[in-house]
Amino acid sequence: DVSNVSKVKVSGNAIGAGVGTSVKLFVKHGDDWAWADGGAVTIVDGGVELEVDVSTFDWLAGLGFQFEGLDATATNAEFYLDNVRLDDEVIYDFEPDTSGFESQINWSPVPGLTVTNDWSTSGNRALAILKDLSLETDPTGVMFQAYPEGGIDVSSVTTLKLSAHAVGAGANTTIKLFIKHGDDWEWADAGAAAISADGLELEIDVSAYTWLAGLGLQIENIDASSTDARFYVDNVRLDDAVIYNFEGTGAWEFQVNWSPTPGIVLATDWAADGENALAGITQLVDGDDNIILQTYPAGGLLLGDVTTLKVTAYATAVGEALQVQLFAKDKDGAWRDSGAIDMVEGGVELSLDIADMGEISGFGVRFMGPVNSATESTYYLDKVVFE
Repeated sequence: DVSNVSKVKVSGNAIGAGVGTSVKLFVKHGDDWAWADGGAVTIVDGGVELEVDVSTFDWLAGLGFQFEGLDATATNAEFYLDNVRLDDEVIYDFEPDTSGFESQINWSPVPGLTVTNDWSTSGNRALAILKDLSLETDPTGVMFQAYPEGGIDVSSVTTLKLSAHAVGAGANTTIKLFIKHGDDWEWADAGAAAISADGLELEIDVSAYTWLAGLGLQIENIDASSTDARFYVDNVRLDDAVIYNFEGTGAWEFQVNWSPTPGIVLATDWAADGENALAGITQLVDGDDNIILQTYPAGGLLLGDVTTLKVTAYATAVGEALQVQLFAKDKDGAWRDSGAIDMVEGGVELSLDIADMGEISGFGVRFMGPVNSATESTYYLDKVVFE
């Protein structure tokens, strides 16, 4: 929606692609996806800023970059875009999924918040603050804080839990889980706990509250001379329901028997393309069936001239009779699927004809007929293609 926007802006760069390389920012607009662009700009050291006037448009079908004037003999060309904005509002910044958390030292915001696979207790990634404390001014404490829009409903919850760790921050480091609750954002905490070699589990009783304004970690007794201090948060739960796992799985949901369940991660042990796949991990019990990975993006997806949806799926520790099905729902929620396909070793590509749907509210993959085993089963999907 650009009905109240003047310009689309973006930063771009190319390295090793040739001296004459230029880049053009373009948009597609209107019902016929008409082209508009900001003109070609020659790349300079450090990159360039591009913009397109969209003040006469109501909505965009999309936007893109066109690089030209390339050196066809280049053997290591790199192309970048960053910081996509509608006027001054950032809509894509390509940063890790830090889920609205802020990093602080001595209660003042600082950079250094990221997601890492150095340590985790749920999946493969955790939220982290990575700091050279020797460069800070009298650092006495490091803080993680999150205050989600609308707060956190705890009216039916007993305990807030999370995993935490600190490495290289000094032998006396302590960690305290705190919350802000009520209309006046009153403070409550679980007391300071000494860090252990493998991290620790923290929890706080929230049974007396109906909602939280936010939550955080206060890490103290740090070694101010540390040059490589690492602080971690993972697996934030309300009772046993995960609300933050920092896996970067976006709007995807994992279900068992059509009920949401924890265990969704970005997996590194199988992929149809690249190095990662979306996965759900669960310990089946007898009678479990209908394992789902699905997503319903806000506002749905306009298909334009797209005719086919393809997804590659796989599963492990599920027995020999597993079948898998790709499904989509139209804007009114009507179901369409690819039919049941037998799973094969290495994965199977699923395809669904969506040419006449125009718009879909969401889609997913359904796994049917898994056999319970002594170990956890894992369900993967990757390489989602609209063509």
